[in-house]
Amino acid sequence: MKTWDVVIVGAGAAGLFCAGVAGLRGLKVLVIDHSDKIAEKIRISGGGRCNFTNRLLDASAPQKHFISQNPHFCRSALSRYTPQDF
Repeated sequence: MKTWDVVIVGAGAAGLFCAGVAGLRGLKVLVIDHSDKIAEKIRISGGGRCNFTNRLLDASAPQKHFISQNPHFCRSALSRYTPQDF
């Protein structure tokens, strides 16, 4: 019988991030998700508008693809990164 240090339910953005951090700390991690493909929700989120690595993104106006009360947040938060960084 296998044992795990951490069991994460959900292979979305938060679950995968937690799994990565736990793995980097040397813990044995099990991720459980209802979907056949992990991270599928991330890929399809927002009809593609949430994907800042989209090559068709207008880099001069990324806020056009970001839905928020503060549409300029994404520009300030991500301005130093390129799609290749992600």
